[in-house]
Amino acid sequence: MSARPPEAPDVVRSTAAHQETLTPPPSAQPPRVVVLALPRPMLCAVFEPERFGRLRAKAVFALAERIGGGDGPAPVIDLEDPENATDLPAQLDRLAAAGVDRLVLYGAAERPIYAREIAARFPGGVEANAPDALLWRARTSTAPVVELGEGLYRIDEGTPPPPNAAALLWRTPGEVDSPRSGGENGTIPMAPLADDPEGRLGAGVGLSPPAALAGHASGTKLRDAWAAFWPHEVFRAAVLGLDPLLEAALARAPAPEALPVPLLAVTGMDGSGKSTHVEHLARALSAAGQRVAIVKLYRQGAFLQLADELGARTRRGGPISAFRLSRVVKLWDTLRVFDEVLPGAAALHDVLIGDRWTETHLAAAASQLGWDLRAHGALACAPAPEGCAWLLLPPEVALARIEARGVPRTADEHPAGLAGYAWAFDDLSRGGANLRLDARADEAENVGRIRGFFRVGRGDASATEAPRPTPPRPAPPAQPLGTRTAVVLGAAPGSPTLAASARPWLHRAGAVSLDFVLEGLAARVLLDLRETRPARASAPLWPGVLHRLFPDLSALAELDRLLSAEATIVGWRPPTAADFAFAPSPEGAARLAAAYGAALADLAAEQGWPRLQDAGAAGGGGSP
Repeated sequence: MSARPPEAPDVVRSTAAHQETLTPPPSAQPPRVVVLALPRPMLCAVFEPERFGRLRAKAVFALAERIGGGDGPAPVIDLEDPENATDLPAQLDRLAAAGVDRLVLYGAAERPIYAREIAARFPGGVEANAPDALLWRARTSTAPVVELGEGLYRIDEGTPPPPNAAALLWRTPGEVDSPRSGGENGTIPMAPLADDPEGRLGAGVGLSPPAALAGHASGTKLRDAWAAFWPHEVFRAAVLGLDPLLEAALARAPAPEALPVPLLAVTGMDGSGKSTHVEHLARALSAAGQRVAIVKLYRQGAFLQLADELGARTRRGGPISAFRLSRVVKLWDTLRVFDEVLPGAAALHDVLIGDRWTETHLAAAASQLGWDLRAHGALACAPAPEGCAWLLLPPEVALARIEARGVPRTADEHPAGLAGYAWAFDDLSRGGANLRLDARADEAENVGRIRGFFRVGRGDASATEAPRPTPPRPAPPAQPLGTRTAVVLGAAPGSPTLAASARPWLHRAGAVSLDFVLEGLAARVLLDLRETRPARASAPLWPGVLHRLFPDLSALAELDRLLSAEATIVGWRPPTAADFAFAPSPEGAARLAAAYGAALADLAAEQGWPRLQDAGAAGGGGSP
């Protein structure tokens, strides 16, 4: 056959002509692969959001085309779209029910919390696609100049901007405490991009160097410098390790558990006299023939000591996210009360009185962390009081009353903390079944108003002894100095399993994030060790391994440091999916077990921890 002339209309030179009579067959099956576009990282949402939005849309569509191939672009679900930004669990369930068996995540490297949540919940395959994320490319490229599109560039320190630059990200070394501003390039919008090779700021990557996470003076100096470039709410969420968009996607309308008896609540900040008023109310109800139990969500104990200890460690360089972890520790103990205390108290009494209720969590999280817990799964399950009496007090008066007690102040008993409580309580106490009282008013008058508000009978209050509060667990025994627990990471039959007793509490909670579960169980490992002080123990979940796997959960490193002073790791065994049965799906448990196992093996090799014979093998079932 003779050669055809070069201008011949072959399928490369004249593709459209050869497609002219071809019709793609209709798809007989619903799509099995979907591109799930995660919300953009915080930096891209606040710097040049329209430009980044257009570039992101192009990148997502290009990914969908590449994934779809000859079937056409794969379907895309954009989680930034308001229609897709709520009820993530239900959305994933619908995809699975429709036959989708693989999700390709766009932007997983810059939304690690979001990506972990999807991997834990979706029953099909989940793949990350980091190279298509624009900020990921800007962060990881070694080139001094990276063109992102539409005149947007990332340039390195000392590199002149391209002449056609319309906006600049200026990559800045991590320890710089005075990043350059945009005024040096006239009208070109410009922002610093902090080095963060491990992505320790999670969704806030690039907003601040990792060294700014430290709570001590040098970390504060860095935070002050870098915070000047960003909206406070965004920067605060980044350094605390919060992902508000994921919180909103998991939030559901509260479905409080119903109690068989009435629940009343009296609350107020420390120094307002709430415990005294609770005692008066309990006496009045008891005198009227009611069996009364006082329930406290906040009690003394090891969990509160750990929460305070985590916060205190920030003064010596612990990550500022330890303040958030301390709230997680307290929320987990509240789940314990819901699971272990409330059912028994309701079965034995006619009325329950809350000496405080969930509003303290709401107020502290909102005022200190900017964390909205109103629809959080750990509190959405809380029984709703029939009414709440609020003893409101100016913070300066509360502080004076507290100091007059002559006892050490608690972690929040300072002007900033009390001012935050006063602001939040004033907001929470408006509307609904609430009684607002001035805690400076005559005590007898306030007690009378509370009794009338709850329609309490006015029997002879002196006739019956006031009921006692539902007792908390006994305080942990004093720990002998120098005592260390030998711990196997993984299964160790015959030894107590740290944090095992806390796992059932989760059945009380609604849709909580995987990170909330991981951090809470990691804290329970330390609490169980301190409360029981076993000579030997096993731990299927270990904070240091989790931190190796998820470096953005920086507060886990503090738990690991605390454990290193009280435990000696004597060996390890690979995890199983059963160890991660708390994950929302069996597939998520298997994925988490595999990733955790790989991180454990790497860390064990570095630390020289011996791998033990499998627990089920001959001779391998003994204690560590």
